[in-house]
Amino acid sequence: MLADDHRDRKRALSGPASGDGAAPPRYRIGDWQFDLPARALQRGERIEHLPLKVALVLQQLAEQPGAVLPRERLIARIWDGNDYTGPRGLTNAIWQLRRLLDDDAAADTASAIETIAKTGYRLSLPAQRVPAAEAAAAIDAATVEPPVISAASSSRPRLLIALSGLVALLAAAVLAITLAPRRAAPTALLKAEPLTVYDGVEEFPNISTDGRWLAFSWEKNERPSQIYVKDLQDPQAPPRRISRDESLEELRPVWSADGRAIALVQLQPDGACRILIRELAAQQDRSVAECFYERLHQVMDWSPDGRTLAIARKDERDDAVAIVLHPLDGSGERRLTQPADDAQDSQLAWSHDGRRIAFIRRSVNIGELYVIDVASGREQRLTDDGMPMFGLAWLPGDEALVFNTMRNGGFASLKIDAGGGRAEPYAAIDAPFNMAAIPGTHGGLAISQHRSAEHIEIWRPNAAGGAGAAPTMLGSLSSTGRELYAQWSAYSDRLIFMSTRSGRVELWTSNSDGSDTRPVPALPGLPGAMCWSPVDGRYAVALRPDGGRHDLLYIGATDRDAPQLVVDDGHDYQNPSWQADGLGLIVASNRGGNWDLWRWDTRSHEAARLTDDGGIYGQIADDGWLYYARSSQTGLWRRRPGAQSAREPVLADLGKDDWGNWQVLGSTLYYIARTADHDRVIARNLVDGNTRTLLELPRNAIRIYHSLSVTSDGRVVLTILGRRQADIVALRPS
Repeated sequence: MLADDHRDRKRALSGPASGDGAAPPRYRIGDWQFDLPARALQRGERIEHLPLKVALVLQQLAEQPGAVLPRERLIARIWDGNDYTGPRGLTNAIWQLRRLLDDDAAADTASAIETIAKTGYRLSLPAQRVPAAEAAAAIDAATVEPPVISAASSSRPRLLIALSGLVALLAAAVLAITLAPRRAAPTALLKAEPLTVYDGVEEFPNISTDGRWLAFSWEKNERPSQIYVKDLQDPQAPPRRISRDESLEELRPVWSADGRAIALVQLQPDGACRILIRELAAQQDRSVAECFYERLHQVMDWSPDGRTLAIARKDERDDAVAIVLHPLDGSGERRLTQPADDAQDSQLAWSHDGRRIAFIRRSVNIGELYVIDVASGREQRLTDDGMPMFGLAWLPGDEALVFNTMRNGGFASLKIDAGGGRAEPYAAIDAPFNMAAIPGTHGGLAISQHRSAEHIEIWRPNAAGGAGAAPTMLGSLSSTGRELYAQWSAYSDRLIFMSTRSGRVELWTSNSDGSDTRPVPALPGLPGAMCWSPVDGRYAVALRPDGGRHDLLYIGATDRDAPQLVVDDGHDYQNPSWQADGLGLIVASNRGGNWDLWRWDTRSHEAARLTDDGGIYGQIADDGWLYYARSSQTGLWRRRPGAQSAREPVLADLGKDDWGNWQVLGSTLYYIARTADHDRVIARNLVDGNTRTLLELPRNAIRIYHSLSVTSDGRVVLTILGRRQADIVALRPS
């Protein structure tokens, strides 16, 4: 039966077999046209390309509109009965389809896809098959996904397999970047068209100077990213993989000026970051230099004359990440930028004339856009509002730049004069990240667009650490929005978390089974990390008010109308945690010039500095030690509270993107450890150093940043990555 289902799915996506008179299925669903082979939904000028299994779920629903389809049948047919990825994948597929279709639902219908309790789902919109010719004319922009052909074996196509998991979205390690409201339509200035529509994460687009070849990194099947090249003049041609070792992560490709080579970042098994230049004809590599790696950041660019690479690299003398110029003729390197000790210069882009480099200087979660003159080293700051930034590109003529950011809880692509001035809207696109200029166009850009979903899971781990009963999932919180970063309250036995279920990023609270879920009264703005008081029902949250210039600190309670502003002194405050007595907060702040950890007394309203080495998140444990993570650093440290105390290493394997994925509870340290194949929840005894694995999930199942909370009775609360999808689109001026 499953083999038959597999053949049916393959036939539906590829068209009729030889001698088969049946046309590939196409449907009209409400006001939408649905082309299954192209995995495209179209309504008017709007086209949405669906991941493979999302399209197959929609096909099943469209075949029987009004009928209830059991969850088990959908999982069996589309996920081949996989008991782990199937339920999560189906939930995320329904979430994505509802976001697209709910505008068409009748006024008296809760959703275009209704949930039938304890049974399954039902499509409430009218749906019918339409003639192939009619549908093809309506969806003329969609193309069937080509097979993947590797450089080593170009004659053996392979089926693309859908991914289940979430984008490692997110760039610049900023919490706010990943929290998008509902999609905004493109502006009238730019027309979006798909360049890649494959299952998985396509990132870091870069187009050859003749405009023909698109190079990009592609992460699929939860395996390491690989570099692919696509011929833009032949949309039907499959992309060609130029990475040779599938066990190594390769990403961030940049074309040489003559189009004969690509510079790329290769990650070694020990986490080391190397820049390679790969000659495409000979498939030979030249190792160039070390680099600084941070997820979704552009850390290297090639000068237009082909002579020099600009590379982001950590300087061990001052712990700053600076831009270094590396001449390819073997002459000496030169450090170009001079960031402060806790700052990071990356996401760089060389101007078309080679005279300037644009980059983003970031401290903790706050970024500003700079331009530096390569010859003189003179810097110019273009922005001054401390917002998350991710991805930038020069426009033709080098008179302006486009960068992606977040404003008042929504994504924005903004244009700013290279000489400074006010940033103006350039395009409205949901979740844009890295981008590159399209040669031969006046302002055209290739942008990676992310689509993501998260939900919250509560687990009872294996207390025996491997020998006893298997871990059990006790419950899951999910909705048509995104649920993430849940923290548990020992006082009220409730969760507080972020959600976009209302269409805006807000704080919500819930009991553990989700039967009592409600929004937390809050001020308009973009919330950051939050935490419950250990002694009462208060919570603390860092929040950027709409139109504000700083992340402020608030304390609230669920029985109040809104949280109370407690610190507003012209500085930024982020990532709070409570002291065990509830009388103080540990917060990251730049109030001392650099980012460090401070203790803010809730009674005296006075602040005392705790670190002097770039703390980003910390907790004071029962043993009196301050445990903390440092900005852009792997590992966990501890020290006695006080700026002059010495630090001691605690963990070496806590990733820098997991700065908040740990918790000290009594004498136990809980944290997330990641391997090439698994995410693990580890418990480490702080007295004897013994460790045990509490829970093991597939790679990239647990979200980065601040996604772990442990209850006093041993339950583990996790933010789980759902669908993991990013495609590259072209934005061209109309």
